[in-house]
Amino acid sequence: MSERYPNLQICRGGSFIADYARTIAEWCIAASLELVFQLGSVTTQMKECAWSESAPSCPRHSTFGTRPALMNMTLGIVGYGHVGKQVAQLGSALFGSVVGSSPGVSGPAPAPLSWWSTSNDDVLRAADLIVLSFFDHGPDTVGLINSTAFSLMKRGARVVMFVGSLGVDEEAAFKSVQSGHLAG
Repeated sequence: MSERYPNLQICRGGSFIADYARTIAEWCIAASLELVFQLGSVTTQMKECAWSESAPSCPRHSTFGTRPALMNMTLGIVGYGHVGKQVAQLGSALFGSVVGSSPGVSGPAPAPLSWWSTSNDDVLRAADLIVLSFFDHGPDTVGLINSTAFSLMKRGARVVMFVGSLGVDEEAAFKSVQSGHLAG
């Protein structure tokens, strides 16, 4: 979680990325599971309720049971580099489909992607959970994910950000969560 922006999963990357792509991808998946299932609060509720609906402080329907099934969700990856490829590999075991975008892609999508695009907008519109995994590689990535990009995302989408310092407008992300457009 970001200290400055609660309910956002943000981590900054640097030049070491290729060496730790798998570990970073595992963090992205863990952050995704936290956003979808709110594991901390669900664990607390399960301990308090001891799986019993008869306890006075327990809701009839647990928050655990009201979450979407991952197999019914689309995982979108913006930035199909070292980290994005690892996120796709791990995510394909959990999500119903995995889609990605990266500049200059051509030809059929590599496994495990269902499809890919040169347009980030396509992925932002299609995904229920989005992993941003790109870094500051020049003027094309500065402010790449801004208020317009967040408005393209599905209502209730969740976003995990493993990005360079200039790629995402964090204030716009926070406002999207505060307004209820994004779930986190």
